[in-house]
Amino acid sequence: MGQEENKIFQAENTYLNIALLSVLGDREEQQDQTGCILKEKDAFIVVCDGMGGHAEGGKASAVATNWMLNQYNLEYPWDEPTEEMVRAVCQADQEVVSMCDEDGNPIQAGTTLSAITIQDEALNWVSVGDSRIYLHRGNELIQITTDHIYRMVLDKAVEEQRISQEKYQEELPKGKRLVSFVGRGGIPFMDSNTKPFPLRSGDQILLLTDGLYKVLSDQKIKDLLSNNASLPVIIEEMEEKVKEEALKNRIKRDNMTVVLVEIKEDKGS
Repeated sequence: MGQEENKIFQAENTYLNIALLSVLGDREEQQDQTGCILKEKDAFIVVCDGMGGHAEGGKASAVATNWMLNQYNLEYPWDEPTEEMVRAVCQADQEVVSMCDEDGNPIQAGTTLSAITIQDEALNWVSVGDSRIYLHRGNELIQITTDHIYRMVLDKAVEEQRISQEKYQEELPKGKRLVSFVGRGGIPFMDSNTKPFPLRSGDQILLLTDGLYKVLSDQKIKDLLSNNASLPVIIEEMEEKVKEEALKNRIKRDNMTVVLVEIKEDKGS
């Protein structure tokens, strides 16, 4: 399953439902890419947000997305899903680094990457950059990935007393700059789970690019997830809320991609 601009896609298997939306925002080009493969009960989903001038960012995110999807298709079922995803991400990094233009010149571009595997009723994930993965269970919305941005490095440096508060404040304006991404030529920071996370009926997993969370707060996202609506309705409401907030606060909208997964109710319970 792929994507089409501003159209919500829906799919399901025996274990989960999924809905996906990708929006251009106020940009001239869509540099987000996403893909999903559903098996009888399992699933693999990847979301990438490209970086680079003109078409380069879009190419980087497409290369990384397609690499991850192909690896899943070739190797399913993964014996160790997280280890296999981490290996695939490292290979995708090299694929993006080796990208060249028509004249054979290297293309300087990169992409964030967040991916999940749902296998044997458990969640596995990997993430590089600042595209996020959330778990919504009951009344809790938990960001299970870290934003790999310069502020993360600064916070750690202050905690370990390697820089002063004055230096911290001086550097903070650069805090949103990515410090890890696919296409860098080596990945200094990558998030992944250490063991499969057991899922429950009604759990929701949300993958998204920064075009959503930089406009809507976690609380507003949680409120939308908690309204017991169908997945397409929830995603449509997210888009409407982002549009409203951006207009009200005069925010130039970035590309936005949202993938929402919900574990089906256990009919045997």
